[in-house]
Amino acid sequence: MASSNKSTSHSSSATGAAFSVYAGGLILGMTLVSVPASSALLKQLHGFSDAQYGAIYLPQLLSAIVGGVAGGMLTTLLGTKRLLVLALLCLLVAQFALAASATLHPDLALAALMITTGCIGLGIGLSSGPLNAYPVVLFPAVSNTALTALHTIVGVGMMLAPLYLSTFAQHDHWLLGVLVLSAVTLIVLLTALLAEFPPIATSEAVTGATAVRPERDALFWICAAIAVIYSVAEGIFSNWAMLFIQEERGLDAATASLALTCFWGALTSGRLLASFLVIRLPPLAFLLALPPLMTAAFCLLPLTGSAAGLIGAFAFAGLACSAYFPMLVAYAAGAFPQRVAWIASMMITAQMVGIGLGTYTIGLIKGTASITSLYYVATALPAATLILIAVGRHLAAGKSLRVIKTSSARLS
Repeated sequence: MASSNKSTSHSSSATGAAFSVYAGGLILGMTLVSVPASSALLKQLHGFSDAQYGAIYLPQLLSAIVGGVAGGMLTTLLGTKRLLVLALLCLLVAQFALAASATLHPDLALAALMITTGCIGLGIGLSSGPLNAYPVVLFPAVSNTALTALHTIVGVGMMLAPLYLSTFAQHDHWLLGVLVLSAVTLIVLLTALLAEFPPIATSEAVTGATAVRPERDALFWICAAIAVIYSVAEGIFSNWAMLFIQEERGLDAATASLALTCFWGALTSGRLLASFLVIRLPPLAFLLALPPLMTAAFCLLPLTGSAAGLIGAFAFAGLACSAYFPMLVAYAAGAFPQRVAWIASMMITAQMVGIGLGTYTIGLIKGTASITSLYYVATALPAATLILIAVGRHLAAGKSLRVIKTSSARLS
């Protein structure tokens, strides 16, 4: 009888841990998109300039770096469970700051929104380790499927946020929508506090200390630079979509929200499809095939004016972006298999840098140029990733040749 009670308690605790991880992934996705999904409403409410709107994302850039770098140290000090709880707390603070921005004077509202994006960046940086580690230990028999499901759920959150907030906004209850999201986040946070999580092995950190150090290798920095450049492109598609459709195409908020939802939906679906295709195709195949599609999307958007055309164009843009970042992480991790978690954390940090930097820069430029014209300029970004991939392959080939020569010399 005691054994049965113990088994039931263990099962209940495991359920709580799994709920915290996967619901946390959904909350992360929704919170990440909450500011761009509300961009037109916030600009209209407070009269923000384009430069001010772009500046909102700068704290996200800085805090993502801090969170990504500090995550490894805090895992050792606090443990993985407490790190997940801390990340969820950051997302909760971000949602409260976003809600508060609607009731404040424009200057204070801008500060509140900077707190929002700063906490989002910190939450992303801190959660990357726990959210990527727990699915594997919670479901070891189907670890790859469990991890793919987690990333899919994050994508679903990003896809749902525009429609969710737009629905509340259309009924003049946008603030209520944000507060409901905060309430759900609080429930997930409390569940994570009470749940018992399985231990995470730290063998990678031990072996990584004596193995190859990616930060001393040029290939890692090339991959990080590619992540930044790609993320600038993704940020141009996502963070300015609402404003482009409403301000430059003159369409309503519902159409803009649906287009942004379709972008994230296509991106999520493409990543899910790629998780099966990667069994047959190497990550490099995606890194070479997707940039031309991104270029095509940048050229297509300025030529499209109808609601249906814009929704389709943003869906195409999402598909073009879909598998690029996870395959870039896989490509970088393949070069440094002993430091996979560290590579993933640093690449996510680079992604946040790119999104924040790109959005801020466009905010400064938009005063003298339209988003429509900037789409054409942005076609240089996918081309730059292809050039850097070629340089990275050249360096990797040279490194392999040196290893072969060294081995041959030792044998002789």
